[in-house]
Amino acid sequence: MVAMAVLCLLMLPGLPARAATPLVLTSGSQSLDAWSVASLQADASRERTAGDMLRRLDRFEAPPHRGGSIGAHQEAMWLRIPLAVPEAPTHQWIVNLDYGALQEIDIYLAQGGQVQQQALLGY
Repeated sequence: MVAMAVLCLLMLPGLPARAATPLVLTSGSQSLDAWSVASLQADASRERTAGDMLRRLDRFEAPPHRGGSIGAHQEAMWLRIPLAVPEAPTHQWIVNLDYGALQEIDIYLAQGGQVQQQALLGY
């Protein structure tokens, strides 16, 4: 079974210097490459929550390569994508994972260390 959780963190002005470089979403944004800012953390227990992962942000690491695949894993994989939205959104953005074999994908939008929204996806 392949499971992945995506933890998208909404970045705000005034974040500490060690904060990850965010993917900037603007009204003119078309297709953006989230792999350029993504980091990973494995969860062999498959029991960690989004709250647990928000307390472990310093343990996320760059993927071994930025080619759009992390390969097959037995453990749950958490993918962190920091986001910046400098202006009020005028439209919705679409998350396209483009990998049909994923059975379960949980997407969390967090701000200030708290989950603001959650979406459960998969086939």
